[in-house]
Amino acid sequence: MEEEPKQWFSVSLRLRGDGFDPALVESELGLCPKWIGIKGQPRIDKDGREWAPHTTNFWTHQVPLQPECGFDQQIQYLFEKLGDRVERVRELCSRVDVEGELFCGFGREAGRSGGDIIAPSTLRLLVDAGLSLSLDLYPPKLPRPNA
Repeated sequence: MEEEPKQWFSVSLRLRGDGFDPALVESELGLCPKWIGIKGQPRIDKDGREWAPHTTNFWTHQVPLQPECGFDQQIQYLFEKLGDRVERVRELCSRVDVEGELFCGFGREAGRSGGDIIAPSTLRLLVDAGLSLSLDLYPPKLPRPNA
């Protein structure tokens, strides 16, 4: 029997826009950011190279569960951590100059199809928080050509 290819899931809460201060979001939501960007400050990549300045503010929290945990489980975990602070997310997302999204990434090793199901009750959490849902599918790494 052929072994099932490995797959991974990633869920992040993202805020972007000019209408909030990214430096305050961690204390307001009780979530540690993975990335913060301030409008006008230079973008710096992981190798320390400097790029054009940020055109708007952004703040991203990546759910810290194992990548094998599906979308629904990671989203439920995020909302459990937010608790009553989901009201603050809703308030931020209701501003004209702030966009909030739940970013979900999926990849699978061998390039076969796959995915996950997000329950209606979980989707309701996003709607009630004023968050958009963004899905990104990552192709498997291309095989290394024979030398």
